[in-house]
Amino acid sequence: MDITSLQNPHVKHIVRLRDDKRQRREADLMLVEGYDEIQLALSAGHKPQTLLSAPELVSRQILPGEEWDGVSTERITVNRAVFEKMSYRENPDGWLAVFPIPHTALDQLELSAVPLLIVAESIEKPGN
Repeated sequence: MDITSLQNPHVKHIVRLRDDKRQRREADLMLVEGYDEIQLALSAGHKPQTLLSAPELVSRQILPGEEWDGVSTERITVNRAVFEKMSYRENPDGWLAVFPIPHTALDQLELSAVPLLIVAESIEKPGN
């Protein structure tokens, strides 16, 4: 699917997810921006709901055999203006994905015999 309009419902939905924590929580979705970041999420076993790319900005193509080469998901191509509206980076690389938020209970964690655990409480600025 190709999107060129800033008024497209997909674009508006992604902008709301980007800007509104409550919207992300209610939709149970998160945005992952950047080729390497998406690759990390895929290699950890997460499956995207939507994969967006802007050919005008893309510096790296999906290569055969990469984690996301065989991912069956909605793929959307957008122009530069649309991508820049959805992006939260100053210099986007043209890749953005919408993933379900993973939920893992403590009793589901697979720990080694001698695990190293870090507990972070009351994080004020999780992006830092």
